[in-house]
Amino acid sequence: MTSEHLTPSLAETRAPAQAESDERMTRVRESLRAYVDGAIKPGSFLLAVLENDLRGAAICADEWSAANWVAISHEVANLVPKELRGGPHAVHSYLLRHELARRVNVFPAGRRRL
Repeated sequence: MTSEHLTPSLAETRAPAQAESDERMTRVRESLRAYVDGAIKPGSFLLAVLENDLRGAAICADEWSAANWVAISHEVANLVPKELRGGPHAVHSYLLRHELARRVNVFPAGRRRL
C-alpha cells in the first residue's frame, strides 16, 4: 500500500470543517432571525456586531467568528433591518420595547402581579 492511500485528500480533510462552518453559519442566521422576529437577545458577539461595537465584537469573538467576521457582517446586513442595528440605542430600545410588551401580555390590565 502506498502513502497516497493512507493520506486523506485535501477535499476529505476540508469536508468536516466546511460542514461545521456551515452549521455555525446556520446558527448565526437562526439567532439573527430570532432577534428580528421575536426580539430574542443574541449572544455577546452578535450583540456587539448589531451594536456596531468593533472592540466588543473582537473581544467576544471565538476563532470561528473572527475568521468569518465578514460573512457574519453580510448576514447581519441582509437579515436585520437598519432600524434594529447600528448602535446600542437601536438594539437595546428594540429589545426593551418587546420585553415590556411581553410583560403587558403576561399581566393584562386589571390583574396585578404580586
